[in-house]
Amino acid sequence: MPKIRELSENECDQIFILHREKRTQVEIAQLMKCSRFAVQLAIKRYQDTDLHKTKPRTGRPKVTTTAQGQFLKINYLKDKHNTSSDLRNELSEAMGADISSRTVRRHLQGVGLKGCKARRKPWLSMRNKKGRLVWAKNHKDWIFEHWTKVVWSDECNIEVRII
Repeated sequence: MPKIRELSENECDQIFILHREKRTQVEIAQLMKCSRFAVQLAIKRYQDTDLHKTKPRTGRPKVTTTAQGQFLKINYLKDKHNTSSDLRNELSEAMGADISSRTVRRHLQGVGLKGCKARRKPWLSMRNKKGRLVWAKNHKDWIFEHWTKVVWSDECNIEVRII
């Protein structure tokens, strides 16, 4: 995290104009709503290089483009059960990008999406299935008035495994 926020070209231009008008750095900082140190660095950069543009950043360039990043985000949101390997394979098929699944995870974390293992719902055991069948057979002849007196509180989802 930088100690000072980076100033735009317009802000730097205004700082140079105010500096030429013999304003102090403190006055310029108050007018521009930035720190005095940011004003000092902008003026020094201009005096040293006659330019107010920042130098290009160093470091390794990104592997993914913004379009690929959007593709990953959209496909993740479509199906959250996809693994990073699945997303990587979809991306390579669709756009020909060769990236690692770790890069996919880093990108998704960067846009605020946290991948996690989906929680498994318990399967119905034979005992549960038999109990439900007995209950259904006992209540199959109920009339509407009986059902209106029932308080429905079971709101769990059950996965039924088909073999």
